[in-house]
Amino acid sequence: MLADFAISNEQVLRDWEVDQSLYGKYDLSGIKDSENEPCPRVWDPVHMCWSDSWKEKLYDVEVNYYDQQYDLMAFRLSSQDKLPEPRYISDIVNFGIANPELATNAVAELLEQLYHTDKYQVMITTDGYNQWFQPSRLTSFRYQNNRHARGLIPPHDLALVRLLMRFDGNFMRNGVKLAATTHKHEFNVICDPVKDMDFYDGYHCRMSNLTLNDFRNAMDYYAITGWMHESLTDPEWQLENLFMETQGNWAKFRQQREKALRIYY
Repeated sequence: MLADFAISNEQVLRDWEVDQSLYGKYDLSGIKDSENEPCPRVWDPVHMCWSDSWKEKLYDVEVNYYDQQYDLMAFRLSSQDKLPEPRYISDIVNFGIANPELATNAVAELLEQLYHTDKYQVMITTDGYNQWFQPSRLTSFRYQNNRHARGLIPPHDLALVRLLMRFDGNFMRNGVKLAATTHKHEFNVICDPVKDMDFYDGYHCRMSNLTLNDFRNAMDYYAITGWMHESLTDPEWQLENLFMETQGNWAKFRQQREKALRIYY
């Protein structure tokens, strides 16, 4: 993620100086000093146990191992032997790329700078936002007693995901955050954003089908990025035929393409 960000924003990052008053307030897992514990100890009335009851099942050797790991992780990006005073945003990004164990910390520091800049306009986009509130595919015995997770780690308990899943675009000083949801495989998702989700009016929109020109640009983009092996804009009649059959609907386009490929091969 940091590598892609560095490439797409290379020129800006070289000239963007770090606001030192904002730097160094995040720990290794991206938690700000002024924030509360992200995964607090809570009582489960159904299973009659605490959320950290898994600790009772650890052997002494495991306890000692985790204690050593906690000691090793008791530093942050701004430590004197790491990156105490970066001058440019590119310094933070490149240090996170070169030191994977500090990558999440680097993302947290980067987001803090992005959220509070006056010099640059910032846009953060997130697709499939609703998927981030479902249990992940990562298993852990620590969540066996969680009736919602059922042994799967919730996304909020993953450090990097927790940084990116916040619906907090209203806290950005000079930018906007766009979040899109998808409900192809979900149920009971048709709702009024204002009445059912407490969204402010104007903070939501429903995507319509693509126009012909947007559809044409999308097909070119998919060919350039390798999503498709060939461009569908040449010949033009092929693209217009697909547009007529799908009315600019991306899901229908995929179905038509798969059907055409099966017939061809």
